Amino acid sequence: MEHNKAFYLLYCRAWELLAGCLLALAPAAEQNRGTGWLRTAGWAGILLPFACYTPSTPFPGYTAIPSVAGAALLIRYGNHGWSGRILRHPLSTGIGKISYSLYLWHWPVIVYWTYICFDECAPWDYAGMFLLSLLLGFLSWKFVETPFRTTVSWQNPQKAFLATAAGCLMLGLAGEWLKWTDGARDYWHVAANNMEFPEYWKGPAFPPSFGITPPDRAVVEKGNAIQHHHPELGDVTDYPFVLLGKTGQAPSFLLMGDSHAMASSPGFDEAARLLQRSGLFYRARLCPLSGISSSGDSSSLTLLRLMYPHWEHNMELILDWLENTPQVQTVFIHNRWIELVNNHRDTRLKQLVADGLRHTCARLRKAGKQIVLLGPVPEWTFGPRKLMRRNALLNANRTDRLLGGDFNTRQRPVFALLEHMESTGLCRFIPLHGTFHKNGRWQAEDGGQLMYCDDNHLSPYGAKKMVGGIIDQLFPGMERTAAN
Repeated sequence: MEHNKAFYLLYCRAWELLAGCLLALAPAAEQNRGTGWLRTAGWAGILLPFACYTPSTPFPGYTAIPSVAGAALLIRYGNHGWSGRILRHPLSTGIGKISYSLYLWHWPVIVYWTYICFDECAPWDYAGMFLLSLLLGFLSWKFVETPFRTTVSWQNPQKAFLATAAGCLMLGLAGEWLKWTDGARDYWHVAANNMEFPEYWKGPAFPPSFGITPPDRAVVEKGNAIQHHHPELGDVTDYPFVLLGKTGQAPSFLLMGDSHAMASSPGFDEAARLLQRSGLFYRARLCPLSGISSSGDSSSLTLLRLMYPHWEHNMELILDWLENTPQVQTVFIHNRWIELVNNHRDTRLKQLVADGLRHTCARLRKAGKQIVLLGPVPEWTFGPRKLMRRNALLNANRTDRLLGGDFNTRQRPVFALLEHMESTGLCRFIPLHGTFHKNGRWQAEDGGQLMYCDDNHLSPYGAKKMVGGIIDQLFPGMERTAAN
């Protein structure tokens, strides 16, 4: 389940509210020798996550159980002994009084403070966030929350309703204005917010011609469709094919993969035109694995199905089609491999990915296809467009940095996988990152041209620059001729 849904939607958090309801309905707790252990368990449930959880820990979900259970145990059994003395201390009760205001303020403080620091927070920054949240929480409690609770005039239902309705109306109108204007992108930093993309990214699908019958309609998964003009967006048409290169001739190659394949498609389009060739882009979001659906590793399969909905259906669809389409001779596979194999994935998942990719390559090879696995592109902490906006807002001149530090270190598991696949003789592996490294530095821009549209997807210019630099490797033996 997506993190935002798990965090915000009621049905995902209802069990936490239910825990409080059951606690309120429970009879008074009896104090005995066992309650001391329950108090200790309550404190442990609240404090241990601070020491054990990391930024990669999925939350909420089952990881919220210790905190919820710990709070329930303290509420029920924690008012006696050493625990009671701590909870009755003026500092504890003071925090309790401002807790709701503190809850409302702490997240905006963290978000904006981190934004101003360009996501590079030192220990004193975290101390500042903590102290500022306490200060704002206290002021809000004293001058907003308390007057609303105690002032007689605000206890008038009609006045309280009108004030609440007016506030909700103002917030609603502001939200609708931002929705109508797509985040006011046409008012603030227009150049950075309105990068143009090729029409065929959301244009007509490949027509059933040249003796090629398209596969049945695939399930086109839009995935993380958050940004306007995001590479994964596009109209869902009867056949999720887009024609690349020269028109009027049978396609000889296929580009497929996830949103990274879509981002690189402008480069393949331009290269194919230059070489007087025609190809296809298959825009259903794919995980290029097959033959592993009956694997006994159910947990790894479940994770893959969450990451790539409809993956098995779409892969079987396109593999069956390729086996019966001899005109398509070369298959290029471009994925964000780091999602599948990284240093945080366990060995079983990495082995399952290797098995699935080997099965895909073997099946295509048996059908007479040439398979080319395309390597990763450098990924950035911000991406040039986001960094331009932040620099403009903060009157700063920060430069971007690679996500996760050193590129080769972060992508080592990916290179190991793709080099191993090449060693089997089933496919070729072409690294892509050389285009983005010049004079000892990694590049997100080239002479003022943005090479990325976000932190990890190439812009149309970046895709053309990348493919142009390796065109001889992609299409070996082809004589370059001017496109018509």
